[in-house]
Amino acid sequence: MESKEKYRVSLKGYLKGFTYAKDGLVSAYKNEQSMTIHFMTTVLVVILCIVLKASVLEWAVSILLLGLIAGMELINTSLEAVIDLISPKIHPLAKVGKDTASAAVAFLSCIAFLFWVILFGPRLVTLILSLF
Repeated sequence: MESKEKYRVSLKGYLKGFTYAKDGLVSAYKNEQSMTIHFMTTVLVVILCIVLKASVLEWAVSILLLGLIAGMELINTSLEAVIDLISPKIHPLAKVGKDTASAAVAFLSCIAFLFWVILFGPRLVTLILSLF
């Protein structure tokens, strides 16, 4: 019989969870090239929001999209690690799992890009034309 202590909620255990999350985030940024791309995208979107004087709603949606994309990439990274652990040899189903997780990130990234083109495109073109 398992001890009830294992399921006991404590502040120490809760804070330890944040340490594990930080470790996962650091690992993803160190080992996944795509996380560097997500970071650069985040910097670019923040600069666009500042330069183009984004409204509160535009900021909120942009932050939400950036978070969703990064979160999806972290899920993709963890799924790939688990698949590699379970199936070290190349297997067709392992490929499907990895490819579809990667496709989810790509799909969400494309939707976010379209949003930012629609949102910032006209103002960005106007700003660029005003410089000439």
